[in-house]
Amino acid sequence: MKVNFFIIGAAKSGSTSLYHYLNQHPEIYFSPIKETNYFSKEIEIHALSANYKKNNQINLENYFKTEKLEDLPLAIVQKESDYDKLFQAVKHEKILTEASVSYMYSPVAANEIFKYNPNAKLMAILRNPIERAFSHYLMALRFGYTSLPFREAFDADRNAKNKGWGVSELFYELGLYHQQLSRFYELFPKENIQIYLFEDFHQDKNALFQSAFEYLNLNPIEINTEKVHNPGEVPKNAGLNKVIYRSGIAKLAKNILPKSLKSGIKSQMLSKKKPKISDADRNYLLELYRDEILATQSLIERDLSHWLK
Repeated sequence: MKVNFFIIGAAKSGSTSLYHYLNQHPEIYFSPIKETNYFSKEIEIHALSANYKKNNQINLENYFKTEKLEDLPLAIVQKESDYDKLFQAVKHEKILTEASVSYMYSPVAANEIFKYNPNAKLMAILRNPIERAFSHYLMALRFGYTSLPFREAFDADRNAKNKGWGVSELFYELGLYHQQLSRFYELFPKENIQIYLFEDFHQDKNALFQSAFEYLNLNPIEINTEKVHNPGEVPKNAGLNKVIYRSGIAKLAKNILPKSLKSGIKSQMLSKKKPKISDADRNYLLELYRDEILATQSLIERDLSHWLK
């Protein structure tokens, strides 16, 4: 049985929460590596930024030697045999799933997934690209990928010569939903693509999940959404935070320190009080995304006029 359900994005739009909550259904089997990036064939390990490698790369050879595969947020799985191993523990589940948000951005993933399973079902959750970009920036601050103010970081990344998944941040590019989703709509039947909005998730989680179960032809169940996944936090000192992550200290501490101590350090380093995007920066991004938002609105047949305000 092949993987028959893919959550394809968008990054920083709620896909992690979608993954964890849907994982409560007994008839859905999720890959222990949430983001395998397997079908984003253009990703080249040697081209990844040093900071990305330092914070995200794992030894997959050792990982796949273990009897019970550990749950991991992401990896770059490139071997077919390794990808198959991620689903070797499937028992009675009807839906086999993974959630790689690189698939929306990837120029080849839509075609690769179609070649693998043309009957697969796809799901994406979209967020106002302006809010998505700013949330992405706050995450980049947290993991030491930047310490610049938002507009400077956004423009520097947009104008970078070397771009790609794990190479640059793609603050701008990951919000080009029409351009990216069109690749999937050209290959898969419309009824095999389910699009939700970030607002749907926050307005009525229960309605969204019941809709998702209906789409997947599964019996509806009650979903516990009390736990917040991937909460937004920002460093109290962006410069110091950048040094800690780029030096590898953060990863080392994560691996050797007890949970109680890590929690204390985290509270000293990070703040849950998130800054908001300025009106000037919002207007700047709105002009960049306006045409893309209108095109996306037509493609997915959802009113996105509130994103233009």
